[in-house]
Amino acid sequence: MELVLAFNAGMCQSDFSPLGLYVEDGEALRPADTTSMNRQPRQIPNFYKKPNGIFFLGETGAGVLPTDKFLDAQPLLQFSTPSGPVLVIRGELHPALIRGSTDQNHVRDRSASEKG
Repeated sequence: MELVLAFNAGMCQSDFSPLGLYVEDGEALRPADTTSMNRQPRQIPNFYKKPNGIFFLGETGAGVLPTDKFLDAQPLLQFSTPSGPVLVIRGELHPALIRGSTDQNHVRDRSASEKG
């Protein structure tokens, strides 16, 4: 079996509200989260490992774009879920993902100075 599509989506904050861009029926209910963190890779929660991306359904179909390219393109959306790091880049695993990780860093660990 060949993997055709994989994405990390449905990321939520501790109150279960969407973390990052969330669009439902064409209405943006939450903006994209462009926070950057200047920490060691093991200290950055997965959602913020760059490059991260956005999964969306729009007028031209489904897609996944790195967040910066998505924001530049501003496609018309019907639906989008908050997405975390791009898991596979050109056929290789994201370099910031750590094999066997027991990562316990949570989004609420970010400081106000890191919000973008």
